[in-house]
Amino acid sequence: MPNLRSYDLRHMFCSFALMNGIDKDVIRQWMGHKSFQMIDQVYTHFLDDYRKQQMRKLRIDLPDDCKNPPTPPENPPPATS
Repeated sequence: MPNLRSYDLRHMFCSFALMNGIDKDVIRQWMGHKSFQMIDQVYTHFLDDYRKQQMRKLRIDLPDDCKNPPTPPENPPPATS
């Protein structure tokens, strides 16, 4: 077994919980954090790559920057009916 610190196990637990779709509020409570900020800053850094990897299983390509989708034009053309 690799030399793991308790911090490493905690980090792995939270990461696996996020990857398996556990609600962030539940994880926040389990981890003892007062806000989502800590989870978002520390534990979600891998999620974009993980999501891309999972989507590749479906052969669907995601844009390189999943966090910032293209901004719609400020003045879209009028809808036609």
